[in-house]
Order: sequence, then structure tokens, then C-alpha cells
Amino acid sequence: MMAEKFEIKGLDGLVKKLEALPEELQKKIGKSATGRMAAIIRDEAKERCYQAPKAYYAGPKGHRELVDPGHVGDNIIMKRVDDNKGSLISEHVVTVSNSLKGPHGAKNIGVFLEYGVNMDQKHPFMRPAVDSKKTEAIKAAETIIKDGLREAWTK
Repeated sequence: MMAEKFEIKGLDGLVKKLEALPEELQKKIGKSATGRMAAIIRDEAKERCYQAPKAYYAGPKGHRELVDPGHVGDNIIMKRVDDNKGSLISEHVVTVSNSLKGPHGAKNIGVFLEYGVNMDQKHPFMRPAVDSKKTEAIKAAETIIKDGLREAWTK
């Protein structure tokens, strides 16, 4: 699976203040913060994704499909991962979907682009998106957490 992971460190003070809130509010703020971070990374990955020329791809059951340029970038999505690790942990994943709505094979082609498997030259887009927008994503999460805390304290 092609996905990049990073953790926020240095937010101990905000986390301690969040823990004082009711669990439902903690989850709401956590989901909102990680969702915003994932959206920033997703949008950057879409911008950086290589657009190959039109090509045929052997779709399911052996039939060939004409794949338009940019179909990998169009299939970059974010989704929330449900877990039972605790209320303050929220996880979103940015990845390439293999949705039945668009051309098949976007996920496989995305791996080839990112890592250069069976290609003369790789065209990474996920890791550079994380590297270039990590600071912006963390600041956005901090802002959402601070705003959520401020709103909870005023009630």
C-alpha cells in the first residue's frame, strides 16, 4: 500500500487540555484536525502527480481500457481509519483508490509512479507532497485544536 505516515510531536500541552474535555468533544476535534491535515497532503499529491499520455490498460477480465492522463491524480483520496486506540487518536490515510467509478488500475499505476517499478524513471508524488506540506498541515491541526478548545471553554 502506498501511504505516507507522520506523527505530530510537541503538542503535549494541547493534548493535556484536550483530555480534560468530554470524550465526544475530544473525538470531534481530533477527527477535524487530522482530516484537515490529510486534505492538505491529498491536494498537494494531486498537484504533483505525474500525468502520463493516454494509454491502454488491461482491465478486469482481459478487456482493454483507454486511460486518460491524470486518472491517478483524480483517484487520490483521503479516508478516516476507525480504530479503538483511544479517543484522542484519529487517523486519516491519503492513498490512491482503485474505485470502480473511474478507470481500473489507478492504484497499481500509482505505485509504479511513486517507486519506479518497471519504469525507466520514477515520478514520486506522495512523499514529496508530505515533505513540502508537513509544516503547513501541522499548523492547520494546531489551529483547529486551539479553536476547538477555545470554543469548548467558552461554553
